[in-house]
Amino acid sequence: MRCETCGAPAVLLANACVFCATPIGDSHAPAELLDYLAARLPDAKVKRFVLGRARPVREFKLAVGETEYAARLRRGRLELVPDLPPARWVDRLLGALS
Repeated sequence: MRCETCGAPAVLLANACVFCATPIGDSHAPAELLDYLAARLPDAKVKRFVLGRARPVREFKLAVGETEYAARLRRGRLELVPDLPPARWVDRLLGALS
């Protein structure tokens, strides 16, 4: 599911898109989140499932200040560092970048 306003994967924080704050009914942290972030944050280090840029991202790492943000897909679920719910993780990452 994607946010109809900004096109980002619909990751919710307080029932609104964490990227643009548009109210959204329901969402889970989608696997597309890693692809979305990798496409928009060129300094991030990414690993893909198979060689080539067209393949989905399986691991994402980005250092912002002294904090390293990492995410990976494992058995179809997102594992995040720092260990936070997906919406809080994205919100903290965006806050650190701004």
